[in-house]
Amino acid sequence: MRQSTTPNGDRARAALRVEVERVLALLRSVRHASAPALGVWDLAEVALHLSQGRLAVPGLANRDLADAYAVLPELDVVGGHGLVRADGRR
Repeated sequence: MRQSTTPNGDRARAALRVEVERVLALLRSVRHASAPALGVWDLAEVALHLSQGRLAVPGLANRDLADAYAVLPELDVVGGHGLVRADGRR
């Protein structure tokens, strides 16, 4: 995965690290992990969704979903690559 080395990229990574720590602290503070946390999702489902985003979002930005497909092969079936092709500006 390609990383930006610009000052804006450095600030974005620093801000992301701060937010990741906040989310991890929140997830770790949950006492009843099987209780609904977001709609009908429990803590494990929310955590899984967040971790999958770590693969999918950079892949979408780089027009390369290979890492996401390796973990979620069903993404190809639902047209994940169509998200990249749909916008010719990217």
